Amino acid sequence: MTDQEFIPSHPRVPARLTYEQARDLAAEDDPKIRKALAEHPATPPEILYFLAKDTDIDIRRAVACNPNTPRQADLLLTSDESPEVRHDLVNKINRITPDLTEDKRKAVYEVTVQMLELLAVDQVVRVRQILADAIKDLPEVPKSLVHQLATDAELIVAEPVLQFSPVFNDADLADIIHQKPVQGAISAISRRAQLSADLSEAIVDSGDRDAIGHLLENPRAEINEGTMNTILDQAPCVPAWHGPLVSRPKLSSNAAQRLASFVAMNLLDQLQQRNDLDDDTLVALTMAVEKRLADEAKAAREEEKQKTWEEEEAEREAAEEEDEAENGAEDEWSTDDEEFQHVQTLHQVGGLDADAIDEAFDEDRKKFVIAAVAILADLPYGLIGKTFGRPQAREITAICWKAGLSPHFARRVQMQYARIDQKGLVSPKPDGSYSLTEPAMKKILFGLQG
Repeated sequence: MTDQEFIPSHPRVPARLTYEQARDLAAEDDPKIRKALAEHPATPPEILYFLAKDTDIDIRRAVACNPNTPRQADLLLTSDESPEVRHDLVNKINRITPDLTEDKRKAVYEVTVQMLELLAVDQVVRVRQILADAIKDLPEVPKSLVHQLATDAELIVAEPVLQFSPVFNDADLADIIHQKPVQGAISAISRRAQLSADLSEAIVDSGDRDAIGHLLENPRAEINEGTMNTILDQAPCVPAWHGPLVSRPKLSSNAAQRLASFVAMNLLDQLQQRNDLDDDTLVALTMAVEKRLADEAKAAREEEKQKTWEEEEAEREAAEEEDEAENGAEDEWSTDDEEFQHVQTLHQVGGLDADAIDEAFDEDRKKFVIAAVAILADLPYGLIGKTFGRPQAREITAICWKAGLSPHFARRVQMQYARIDQKGLVSPKPDGSYSLTEPAMKKILFGLQG
């Protein structure tokens, strides 16, 4: 934009600016006037340098954005306390660089090396990011500056120069790889337009799976046979590499046959459809595919046999556990039990009645209650013990009926011993009698003893 086209942001600042006018305006108290002066393309360099020290941040930002600001003033602003000022400064560098000829661009960076090095270690990530993006493809930038950005702790700063900078040679990049940089940095190197076989080997040796995946996706990356074999040794466990491996240009016969042993069937089809494999390799691939299909079928049969055996073994173990549980339950409800003997004696002397059983129930003497019901119902002690412990409301009701106990007692057993919820209970009729008919309860008891 020329002086004649420029329209100042304040009416006191003329479009055609003389040195004397600029000097007088720089001393104005109104910050809006000084800001308009800082933006003006005709403001003399020494006035811009003076304004770079202004206490008003908006004025310093205007100086930072002005493409005509002298390098000395820009250098001063690299240490400005305001991140916004430093951000504007590096943005200006990024903005004006593409418009410069190669000679002018080189001159700018030769003059401002110190300024760029200060910006490269700026505390604000965005400042370093913009700088890295501005210099990523420049061959004349000092290597120390590019290295500073390439080893930055933030990937968004390191990535542009690692992927694009022509300043680095293979040794430089290999050294960065060996330093274990920030996660994602080696992937940026893997995406460079040209990668030598040595550098590809260094990437693989790093063990960074994401970076190796990007290396395989890079058609211009040179990968020698030894490095490819190292990749193929690990590839069966890394499915993300399989597609890029199958699509690699100049795939050797050995690599193709090794891939056929582990990649998915859809990738096998893709591998067989390549038009750069010789006839012998295609024949070997077909044989490898047939062998793999046969091996997979055999493995499936073995797996089914193993599954059947495991199911049978599980059933056998479950049956044994059930038998053990039954035997244990029988031991628990032995008529030789002291409590059972006590209840039997009580019955013999006429002391076993509903009141005695209710009292034992209230005192949580479960064995007494079960022994009493078994004796009064003339049913096996173990049968009563097992039934009272299961959610069998009808069976519990029938047993209590045969023992001559009340429907309300039967309901208590269902709730407290069998833990049956309200919906599953067999409750008495409104008049207090059993809700099940006598024939129904006799049938239930017959089934229990059968």
